[in-house]
Amino acid sequence: MGNARVCARRRVGWVRLVAVGGALAGAGAVAVTYLTANELTYRFVVPLGSADPSDRPVVSAGGWLAGVGWSVTAAAAGFVLGLAWRRATSSTVTPVTGPTATTGAAGRGRYLVAAAVLVGLFAFPKFVRVGAELATVRFLPATAVSLPVGQPVTVDLPAGRSAIFRTYGRQLSTQECRVVGPTGAELPVTAPSVAFSDNSDSVVTVLLGTVEVPSSSSVSVTCQGMPGHRYQIGPAPTVDGPLGPLLYVPSGVLWSVGALPGLTLAAWLAVERRRGQSSARQR
Repeated sequence: MGNARVCARRRVGWVRLVAVGGALAGAGAVAVTYLTANELTYRFVVPLGSADPSDRPVVSAGGWLAGVGWSVTAAAAGFVLGLAWRRATSSTVTPVTGPTATTGAAGRGRYLVAAAVLVGLFAFPKFVRVGAELATVRFLPATAVSLPVGQPVTVDLPAGRSAIFRTYGRQLSTQECRVVGPTGAELPVTAPSVAFSDNSDSVVTVLLGTVEVPSSSSVSVTCQGMPGHRYQIGPAPTVDGPLGPLLYVPSGVLWSVGALPGLTLAAWLAVERRRGQSSARQR
């Protein structure tokens, strides 16, 4: 009888030891994954510093050790607190099975999908805006031409995309500036997909909109704005990395990309639910 108790205690001790080791290993893996994703993001998606990706160290060796160490320590503390709480409460929880459990899982799945979609819809455009501002090599070009308010100005523009800049204000509208091409036809001013500025600490300059010119030509630009607003036109901002082109796509594209993880999760849950229903029918 005594030997059986000793063996049972040893078995429980080994189980707890394995659980602790798994929790610590999992915490370390999560920390490494996070730091790796951070490193790759600031090397290739939101480039900082040198144009050469190999010359963009973001996380130092000390940072790696500290990140993994804090994660493992937090996991150990959480495991100990959870074990203490379990001993203090020591209540028996009866698992829920049957249709109620299935319905509860489906409900949680719907909440998870809704949360993932909403977070993606709001977070991805913010990520594009902040990331593009951090990766901006040049915002307002030195060759930009000033546009006096209310006065038409003739400007020579190269073929391609040119940008209209304005000092920050409460309201931005592409209707503030009118661009007329050499043929007399009005060229549309397209707003960026997100609010994009130079992120200045003093007078903030924003990208009001862009104009596509088919070929190098002279255009007439007239801007009507509030007193104190300053307008300029010149080459579009230079943004390093893949976020630059996303500034000029329709906003719906960013929302679609942001919602994609949640929609993918919804599709996966639907497939799993159908598989579960098929298995239940076969039984």
